Amino acid sequence: EVSIPIIRGNSLYTIVDGPQWENAQAYAKLLGGNLVTIGSSNENRWLVDQYYGERKLSELLDVKALWIGFNDETSENDWSWISGEKSEYTNWSNGEPNGSYAYGDADSAEFYLFDTYNADPGQWGDNLDDNYRYGLAEIPFIRRGDSAYVIVEGPTWEEAEANAVALGGHLVTINDTAENEWILENLESNTWIGKTDKDQAGTWQWINGESSNFTNWAASQPSNSIRSEDGKTQDYAYIHPHFSGKWDDHW
Repeated sequence: EVSIPIIRGNSLYTIVDGPQWENAQAYAKLLGGNLVTIGSSNENRWLVDQYYGERKLSELLDVKALWIGFNDETSENDWSWISGEKSEYTNWSNGEPNGSYAYGDADSAEFYLFDTYNADPGQWGDNLDDNYRYGLAEIPFIRRGDSAYVIVEGPTWEEAEANAVALGGHLVTINDTAENEWILENLESNTWIGKTDKDQAGTWQWINGESSNFTNWAASQPSNSIRSEDGKTQDYAYIHPHFSGKWDDHW
């Protein structure tokens, strides 16, 4: 399973779809991160071990390289990490970055997955943004107990849940007051949570199947209001930004 995230420190690493560098970066943002920032030779070697050595990603996905977060699109030859992190480490292959091809500028960095172009696995090259490949995303998380908490993007509940599943989880199950307060203190309100009655109106369940009975609804919630224009009911729970951590239901 090449899509299962791998943990290193306080980051999750996972493969995201391209084909273009910009597509891969956009998908990484949906998952709460960016294309990977490689900060040291140790991290670079670890990535080789994970995605070339043990996992043989080049064979599984039939790709030669992965997009990483290094880019000079804004200013030619001024390479920077899309995450905004400051790292002086580079691992360019001999002759790279070469800057351009006859049919366009090579503004995006790739991480080689096999011996190619006289380069070793884990060395970098620059390439055109429209070459077909995957990207390697790095998603920071906050650890609590045995769980990793990440803010994923929506905007809809279904989209947010899909992005959570892509990271190997689900929208959060909140088990008690302490966890609810911890989320408010360490993450943010105005976020979808994993409570829904989409399968049976009025029967609220956690999307991951857990049986926690804890609820923290605001007064008169859930209301299951019906939207006049399409008849949809409010089937999805979120932490309301103005209800002091209480929950509301919404479309």
